[in-house]
Formats: sequence, C-alpha cells, structure tokens
Amino acid sequence: MIRTDVSKFLASLEVNQKRMSFALESYAKAGGSKMVKYAKQNAPWENRTRAARDGIAYKTEWETATRLRLNLTSGVNYGIYLEFMSFAHKGRLSIWWPTINRHSSEIYQGWASAINN
Repeated sequence: MIRTDVSKFLASLEVNQKRMSFALESYAKAGGSKMVKYAKQNAPWENRTRAARDGIAYKTEWETATRLRLNLTSGVNYGIYLEFMSFAHKGRLSIWWPTINRHSSEIYQGWASAINN
C-alpha cells in the first residue's frame, strides 16, 4: 500500500481559498463604491435635506462560505418609498435598479476574471 502525505496540498488549497475570498470581496467593495457614486450622482429625486442621497451606501457580506452578497442600502427610512413601484411614485424615482442594471455585468465579469486568474 502506498501512503501519501496530502497535508501540504490541503494547506495550499486553504491558502488559495483565502486569497480567492479576499479578491472577490475586494472586487465587490470596488463595485459597490462605483455603484454608490453612480447612484448618488444620478438619483432622480429632488434634494430637500440631502439625507436620502447621502444615505446611499453598500454592504458586502458572506452568506455562506461560498456565497458573497453585495447590497445597496438606503440610509433613510423612506428610501423604500422612493424605490419601489407599488408605492405612489410607481418607481419613477428609483435609482437602485438602474444602478444595478448598469453595473452588474461589469461586476460579474470582474468576479469571473478574478476566479480565473
């Protein structure tokens, strides 16, 4: 019977997984920053207090060991009314979906290239 020590191999897998996780999270944060900048510059609503525009932010979180989520958030409690179609504005003031649609393919392509490198 042949015995093989795979401890070095397993250690290198763990190191590569940590590097990959760091790269993906870094790329998500860069994409989140781009999306926040775009949303703040292009939000269609009229500024009264600047709270809604200034409150636009992003958050990254690992849902599982293999699932990273990038969220756009509103810093005001009425942000949901500006965004969703079922409310009075019927989505005319929405900035989240236009921002996500504009940037999502670029972010996914960046994640794919990070995984392949």
